[in-house]
Amino acid sequence: MINDALRTRDSSVIQPWVTTVCILTSAIIKISELSSIDTVVYSGMPPCYFPALSTFGGDNAAESLVQHGFMPSTVDPEVLADYFGGKYTEGVVWVVIPTFSSRPADHSSLSMYPEEGELIFPPCTTLQIVAVERMETLNKYLVCVQQVSCAGTSAHLCHASLH
Repeated sequence: MINDALRTRDSSVIQPWVTTVCILTSAIIKISELSSIDTVVYSGMPPCYFPALSTFGGDNAAESLVQHGFMPSTVDPEVLADYFGGKYTEGVVWVVIPTFSSRPADHSSLSMYPEEGELIFPPCTTLQIVAVERMETLNKYLVCVQQVSCAGTSAHLCHASLH
C-alpha cells in the first residue's frame, strides 16, 4: 500500500503516508549501518523493459534506475527465484553490490520469515547498472547494479513530500 503510493510519485497520494515513510526510511538508513558491506543481495522485478536490457554496452555511461518505493531484497537467490515463479516466469533479477556508504538494512530478526534473509533498501534507491546479461535458461535478465549513495534521502523525501 505504501509502495503503491510512493510509486505514483503524486504528492496528494503520498501525503497521508509522509510521517510513516520518513520514520521507516530513517530506521532503514540507521539499521543499514550495521549491515555487512561484503553481502551481495538479490532483488527482482516482474517482466519489464528499459533500454539498458538490450543496449547496455558496459561503458562508463551506465544507466541508472530509481526504485521509488521500499526495495526488498534477499541474500539467497533461491528465495528470490521461488518468489518470482522460478524459471518459468519472465522477470528481471537485480544483483546488488552494496558499497560502504550505501547498503540495505538487514531486518530478518524482525521478520515473520527470518529464513528468507530479507534486507530492505529505502525509497528512492538509485541503482547504477554495471552489467546486463540475458539468462535464457532461467527466462530472466540478470542485471548487476551498484547502489548510488542514499545519504540525505530521508530528509529529501520528507521535504519533497510535504510540499
